[in-house]
Amino acid sequence: FFFLMIRRPPRSTQSRSSAASDVYKRQVHGVFHPNIDLQGNVCVPQLRADWKPVYGIQFMLICLEFLFNSPEPNDPLNQEAGEMMRENPKLFAETVKNTLKGKTVNGETFPKFI
Repeated sequence: FFFLMIRRPPRSTQSRSSAASDVYKRQVHGVFHPNIDLQGNVCVPQLRADWKPVYGIQFMLICLEFLFNSPEPNDPLNQEAGEMMRENPKLFAETVKNTLKGKTVNGETFPKFI
């Protein structure tokens, strides 16, 4: 279960109140994933380097779906998860299962999903 917030940069000509109206809400807490940090921020490599204003929300959602199903451990936002996935895939899979069960991993307690 995910709640997604997408932010676009405020325009320099906007007032603070109108810029605030451009903020869309997102949270992805409690996921042990190479491309999602423990605060819920998501790193989508396709959007970082190749972003163009013509990309719509559908493109971003497809990128997110792909990232959730195919994590990118070589460009991690969560360094620990990325390193574990690269160096010990079995331990990574076990850690993910434990986090989904709501267990504590390295001092971080995760919400129970299964």
